[in-house]
Amino acid sequence: MIVRSRLAGSLLIASSFLIFGCKEESNNPKLNPYPVSEPDTSTPLMPASPGTIKARVNGFEKSTLANSTDAQTTSIVRMEISGVTDKGEMISIVLPTINKPGVYDSIAVGRYMVYSGDNPNDLVWTASSAKLTVTKFDMVERKISGTFSFQATPAPNSNSTGMKVLTEGTFTDVHIR
Repeated sequence: MIVRSRLAGSLLIASSFLIFGCKEESNNPKLNPYPVSEPDTSTPLMPASPGTIKARVNGFEKSTLANSTDAQTTSIVRMEISGVTDKGEMISIVLPTINKPGVYDSIAVGRYMVYSGDNPNDLVWTASSAKLTVTKFDMVERKISGTFSFQATPAPNSNSTGMKVLTEGTFTDVHIR
């Protein structure tokens, strides 16, 4: 009987601790390496490091991996500058093939994707126009640099919801294939 009441008491204490002692999210980095927080938009983003794309997505800083970022001429009339973050998020700007620096606001489009593993319905947001300024276009070194921003809405046939606002976007010395 004593063992049973000690066991019941221990279970009561343990379940009370679990119910009342744990918060759903923690901002303590030792308990949660990805704390929930508000985006820090008080300081501007530093430019992207060579070969990367950097932007704020709904206020949160994102940066692509250098080995996953490039500018590819996919046909005679189209170029895509894209990169993937370490969390599987892709930032992409598509524009007609260009041959010099300039402002390409009316002809560039944007796309933001979140890869979801084996799920064929990745989360996709698209923008029918993007603000794009190419500051460097060097076919000798095969590098392109510039700035961008766009507001993307859920793509048709995607499970995505809400809007993705990309601001302070930069791409620096991205390799042109």
